[in-house]
Amino acid sequence: PIFHLPGQPEKAVTVPMFDKARDGFFQQIENIQTDLVVFAHTKDKHSRSKQRTITVLLTPKLDKAVVQVAPPAYTGLAPDERAYQFKNVRALTGSRVQFRLQSNRPLREGVLELSKSPTETERIPLAKSGENEVAGTFEARDSGRLKFSVVDIAGIASEET
Repeated sequence: PIFHLPGQPEKAVTVPMFDKARDGFFQQIENIQTDLVVFAHTKDKHSRSKQRTITVLLTPKLDKAVVQVAPPAYTGLAPDERAYQFKNVRALTGSRVQFRLQSNRPLREGVLELSKSPTETERIPLAKSGENEVAGTFEARDSGRLKFSVVDIAGIASEET
C-alpha cells in the first residue's frame, strides 16, 4: 500500500504487502498517530484501489500513577509517596491520600470513584496538575474499591478504568 498524511501526497510512503493466500494481501502499519490516506496498487501499477482515509482517534491511557499518604499529624509520621501499582493502599483513618495520574495525552480532568459498598460510591474529582497529569485528594475514612478514569483536553474519555 501507499499512505500519506491528508493533503500531503508528495510525502507518500510505499510499503510491500504480503500474500496471505485465500485471505488476500496484508500489511500492518504500526504506531499511527494521525489520520492517513491509504490505497493499494499492483506491482506494475496497472490496477489501483480507491483511496481511503483512516481516521485516528487517540484515547487517553493511564501511563503512570503515584500515591502519597500523609498520616494524621498526631502520628508524627512523614508523608510517604510511591508509584501506585493499582493494588491495595493502606492508610490510617484521617490520613490524606493523594493520587496523581499521568497519561499519554494532555488531560483536562479525571474522576476517582471510591466504592464503599455496592450502593455507596464517593466521587472525587481529579483536577489538571500538569499537561498530562491530573490529581485528587481525599481523607481516608473507610475501606473501599478504587476506580479511576481520565478525560483528555479534546473531551475524550479513557476506555480503560
